Amino acid sequence: MEYVKDKAIILSTRDYGEADRLVAFLTQHHGKVIGIAKHARKSKRRFVNSLDIFNLVEIEYGERRLPGLVFIKKAILVESFSGLREDILKLSCAGLIAESIKETVPEREKQPEIFELLAGSLIEMEISKDPINVSCLSLWRLLSLLGLSPRLGTCLICKRKTSTHGMWNFDPHVGGTVCIEHRKKGRAMTILSKGIISLLERTRGTEIERLWRFKFRPDDKISVLQMLVDYIQCHIDRPLKSMYVLFQLGYNVNFRKTCEKVFNNKNSVLSC
Repeated sequence: MEYVKDKAIILSTRDYGEADRLVAFLTQHHGKVIGIAKHARKSKRRFVNSLDIFNLVEIEYGERRLPGLVFIKKAILVESFSGLREDILKLSCAGLIAESIKETVPEREKQPEIFELLAGSLIEMEISKDPINVSCLSLWRLLSLLGLSPRLGTCLICKRKTSTHGMWNFDPHVGGTVCIEHRKKGRAMTILSKGIISLLERTRGTEIERLWRFKFRPDDKISVLQMLVDYIQCHIDRPLKSMYVLFQLGYNVNFRKTCEKVFNNKNSVLSC
């Protein structure tokens, strides 16, 4: 068995068998990996407080010749982002980002920019007073890095530029904007203003450290969150469990309505 050492951020972890843990993690140089940490729930040396979700760790794991689960030999805690765990909304938003990465990033493909994005998102989330804004910017950049950016420049049907009118419909089934005339009845869509579209387009190519300077207006960021979650759920063909947690929180009326709409409309959104 060949062993690999790398930095990693824990995306998810759950109990497996009597004493093991099944762990998904994003490495800096080897992409997303899923592995078994044998006896992790009993070990007092190899995995002390290191395999919790969001932890940045120095990890060592064994690669088998055939594809499948790796064997996690050791993990040393580097950073726990403890500030996230003191705020339920920050914790839930970080969970949404981690789950989105876990569900969209292919296994064993090098994704150093996505690792940098996740690390930067957790750092910013920990200190930010607006975790929803951080979530929107992070998910938007994630889709861009994966080559899945929503097409917002024109109506996908008639090619009318979005800069020419004030309001547009985002159709998650086709991954882009459509004008009112070409909206399909019965589909769950998000209304986007040309101001939202303009701000999103301006973030393209911005360095991670400067990405967080972009701020959405309160109502706009709720629309952006809904658009991105709808689109990701449509792409992976299943709901994001983290949205249910955010729905349960319902910090304000608009936010709760949006979460409720996304959660309750999951069947129609996933019909693509």
